[in-house]
Amino acid sequence: MAFGQHAGPPATSRQVDELLSLLQAAGLEDFRDARGPMRFTQRQAAGKFTRDEAERAIVRMLEEAF
Repeated sequence: MAFGQHAGPPATSRQVDELLSLLQAAGLEDFRDARGPMRFTQRQAAGKFTRDEAERAIVRMLEEAF
């Protein structure tokens, strides 16, 4: 894998939208605002996730909510 590429298919728009709404419900403005608290990479802070990354972040947000 070349530098800067991510493994796996890109996240669906539904996953990205769901993650963004969970972040906003937690008081964060957007993916860049969540970079520190969520430990997102620069690529993820730009809203680019693989399906697995998005799913893990969604599960993490849901677990922290409960």
